[in-house]
Amino acid sequence: MVGGADHWHGGPAVRWAAVAEEMVAQPLLPSDPETVGRYRLDARLGVGGTGRVYLARSASGKRVALRVINQALLASDDARWRLAGEVRALYRVTGPRAARLDNADLHGDPPWLATEYVPGRTLGEHVLREGPLDAPLTAALGVMLADALSELHEAGSLHRDLKPRNVILGPDGPKAVDAGLAVLAEPFGPAYRAPEQVAGRDDTTAADVYALGATLVYAASGHILYPDRAASALLAAIVDPYNPPNLSGVPEELVKALAAMIAVDPDARPSVDDLRRRLVRLAGGQEAVDDLTLRLVQEGYAHPANPESDGSDPDDLDSDGLGPDGDVDAAGDDEPAPFDPETTRDIGPPVDPPSHHSIPRATT
Repeated sequence: MVGGADHWHGGPAVRWAAVAEEMVAQPLLPSDPETVGRYRLDARLGVGGTGRVYLARSASGKRVALRVINQALLASDDARWRLAGEVRALYRVTGPRAARLDNADLHGDPPWLATEYVPGRTLGEHVLREGPLDAPLTAALGVMLADALSELHEAGSLHRDLKPRNVILGPDGPKAVDAGLAVLAEPFGPAYRAPEQVAGRDDTTAADVYALGATLVYAASGHILYPDRAASALLAAIVDPYNPPNLSGVPEELVKALAAMIAVDPDARPSVDDLRRRLVRLAGGQEAVDDLTLRLVQEGYAHPANPESDGSDPDDLDSDGLGPDGDVDAAGDDEPAPFDPETTRDIGPPVDPPSHHSIPRATT
């Protein structure tokens, strides 16, 4: 689900862990609108750096996670161009592993994005409650998340903020959510950010590979790459090539593959296609991946009505992940609504966007 305000222990060394608590979809407040765009709002799901998220329903009854965007983030033409480019790219995303964009209106008052509703709990929640995944299951999870990245990259987008909070273990297997929103606001939790992102350089597909590697390390070990560090020390460690990440607890057969994914030099990381082939082999072949996907659903999917499913996350301080609670009945059984050009229009001045807004590609 979407976490509300994270509860975490600070001090000299921030533990980057949330305290488990019951978190469910909250009733709408009197100050909340009843409708946004073509959608009726049913409940509050959370709030983060880019805005508030609601569980909403279209006229046909399809459920979506609707994010009302903080208008201050769209104050500049540059920000509007960047998000508009993400919207156009994300609507081209197809496939089972990256949450689909249903519709958006960035000219609206308020501006909003509606994305596929994915019931279930986050990977972070699952590891917190059940412990780390074993080696085959971690490898199979990596294959499925590599497929999510491929879906995004082929559409001309990047995820930019892949982490355990943004992986939902849904009824059809894991799905990556919240893609592209980091163009508006820097993620609060840097634990899954690549060195080049921390250094302020342009994002590339290699940064998504790094985030996937860091996410799989967490899935396999239960800890982040540089645990028990204050934020400033964490940032310094990420960019220091002589400060190796903590891979303790990662199954031996996975260490080499995951270490390659989190190399400090982005050119040294494998491409998404290469890492997918390697992870398939580590999982035992494609047929084994299919069987492990079923196992991950059986072990990882928690019906949102189940009181055992909560909104706590051990991965970082960011409360902007998308993993809404609610009934499973409407999940995944509808095609995306038509992209309405009357409510979703190009953003910014009627000129071509600057060339630096194109999606950089890794050279590997």
